Amino acid sequence: MKKTIKTIIRFLILILGMYLFYTLLSMMGFTKTVAFCIAYAIFAGALFVYVAHFIHINKQFQQIVARYDQDGNNENYLKELTALGKKTRIRMLRDMIDLNRSGACLRDARYQEAFDILNAVKVKKMSENAKVVYYVNLITYYRSIEDEDKAQAVFYEQDALFQKFRSDPNLGVYFELLECDSYASSGKVKQAREHIEKAHQFAKNPRTEEGFLLCDIRCDLLERNFDRAEKRIEEVLSREQINRDTKLKLEDLSKQLEIGRKIQEKEREIALGKK
Repeated sequence: MKKTIKTIIRFLILILGMYLFYTLLSMMGFTKTVAFCIAYAIFAGALFVYVAHFIHINKQFQQIVARYDQDGNNENYLKELTALGKKTRIRMLRDMIDLNRSGACLRDARYQEAFDILNAVKVKKMSENAKVVYYVNLITYYRSIEDEDKAQAVFYEQDALFQKFRSDPNLGVYFELLECDSYASSGKVKQAREHIEKAHQFAKNPRTEEGFLLCDIRCDLLERNFDRAEKRIEEVLSREQINRDTKLKLEDLSKQLEIGRKIQEKEREIALGKK
């Protein structure tokens, strides 16, 4: 309803501007017909340029996303989004580009930069779809800096919004990842793996795929399935394209794996000593 009212107001402002310009031309001595034609041509031309620019930038954005979905090169994706953002001043386009930039920064372990981008956008003026991406990125940021309390607070505060998009073919997978991370952090392996399985109903997404792999490895460590965890870690590290954030988290998981094996070995020694 609010969007409809805003659209009507903008349309009325455009008509008023056109009328005032027409009146000005009439006062300058132009006939009413000529004045109307000039005013109409100028405002129609301005509207055409605006729409053409919007379509052009949006098309470039979709092409950048498609390339990333194909090659998974997050570094190039971030560079292309940054360059594209400098080409437009339309708020809707800038917000769309910046939200994706923040996600790319998070994958590149540029956490503060991602947070700064999120702070710069105007959340209240966004569409609900854009707000979902904003809050998902914000939660991911808090979890990346290991502030689980703030991450959970945002997650529950935005529950009503999230519920609307749980089954969305493009956004639903992000909720499964958030749930998976939450349960893995709480040591609830069964529930975490359930959300990994649920993610399979959505299209393969390079922006979330590594997150699910990390969650799967964390579950292996919790189950003390160290051999499988080690194999998965080596598998991901051997990939040609790997995000910096993923690499850092894998290094941390490798340390947990080493500690887990030492504890397991110590327990075996103690058990043998008792016999």
